[in-house]
Amino acid sequence: MSASYAYTPAMWLSLLTAVLLLALASYRWHRRTVPGARVFTVTCLIAVPWMAVAAMEVAALDAADSGGRRAPDVGTGFGAGPQINGSGAGESERSKEAGH
Repeated sequence: MSASYAYTPAMWLSLLTAVLLLALASYRWHRRTVPGARVFTVTCLIAVPWMAVAAMEVAALDAADSGGRRAPDVGTGFGAGPQINGSGAGESERSKEAGH
């Protein structure tokens, strides 16, 4: 299975953020005697691959799509509510009690 990617200007925001995080980590590492600098550096370095993968996600094409359109944005999952389908799977307990 080969991955397909296409250039999109939206990926630059994630890549710019990754570069900024690397710059901040380098700056803080040179001043690691300051309280909290080491933890901040490690946190920045952990976030760099995350931002690089986010840029790849933005540029990814759907494998079944040959028309050059982008894959649907799956996002990070923040704020995703229960998924309700015809069988009622994913309903919240409150909606089950209310009979909805």
